[in-house]
Amino acid sequence: MVSDRNPTLSAIARHVAMGPASDAGHSAKLFSALFALCQELKASWLVELETEDDVKALLAADRHDGGSIALDWKAEITTLKNQTA
Repeated sequence: MVSDRNPTLSAIARHVAMGPASDAGHSAKLFSALFALCQELKASWLVELETEDDVKALLAADRHDGGSIALDWKAEITTLKNQTA
């Protein structure tokens, strides 16, 4: 993740890539995306992880539905991959 203290991306590039949220908002969105992809892979360790209060709080803090965005991107990439195969 890129923060204002490590400006690898310009502010506009960061906004386009990650949305308008704060660093905490970006973290929640990214965590939600990774969590959803791991759920799709049926990662067994998620069962215990998703019961933790800090994990629940981080997922609840995702205002941009990063999990759905990640799964939509995965579906689009899979479709493109299948069309070129």
